[in-house]
Amino acid sequence: MNAQSFDHLRGQMSSERRVRNERRAQEILNNNTQLHFDLPKCIDHTLLKIQATEDDYKRLADEAIQYNMHSIVILPNHVRFMAGLLINTDINTCAVTGFPLANIPRTALRGIASYAIDEGASELDMCISLAGNESQIASEISTVKEVINETIIDFNLNEDLFTLKVIIEANLFDRKRLEGLCRIIHQEGADFVKTNSGFISHQGVTTEEVKQLKDIVGDSLKIKAASGVTSVAQAIDLIAAGADRIGTSSGAQIAKEWLEIKT
Repeated sequence: MNAQSFDHLRGQMSSERRVRNERRAQEILNNNTQLHFDLPKCIDHTLLKIQATEDDYKRLADEAIQYNMHSIVILPNHVRFMAGLLINTDINTCAVTGFPLANIPRTALRGIASYAIDEGASELDMCISLAGNESQIASEISTVKEVINETIIDFNLNEDLFTLKVIIEANLFDRKRLEGLCRIIHQEGADFVKTNSGFISHQGVTTEEVKQLKDIVGDSLKIKAASGVTSVAQAIDLIAAGADRIGTSSGAQIAKEWLEIKT
């Protein structure tokens, strides 16, 4: 097979895969008529590649604005630039904190969180020391929450302005451990439990993991499903399972597919 024939076959396979995804997405929506949501507004459009350039961040912002997504998730040192691109929009800038392995001193964790907020982040996705005991994990979360609370008080801001999400690598632990982690996350005042960082395990998030987390947290925490979400069918399936937010680097493609099945 020559290169031209291979490219044609690859394009045909991609088109067929997209059609299957859209049919699957429509089937999920038809079977869950109680779901009322605007999928792009549930997307955290994500770029955490260390080789990303300024043009990559501009493209990310353009895509988020075009499809009116919820937020953009980036590394802390790019927050100021991104916040500038998103000014006069309702799209949030989210910074990862302690990413991806945590296990850093509280002073360093506090410094990263403070820096990200000072630069313009209104959402933080934080990693925790998952091998640590309850006291250590609680201390890490409370450290970041303290930074948020101090910012709210110092500048007389509405507490709803900030969102804290805590990453737990859900596929690595049994239910008992997940229950303990979610209890700490709730007690320390975080808003979301996030399924995965996407860096620790190559296994993407599953609907079974989201359903289990929803069974554990009920309405006490919101759920962000992340890692390996690449199609509109996956995203809708995860929301039907209980997710409130979708973390993905394929946000533009998912939003495009969503608009196609909604028109």
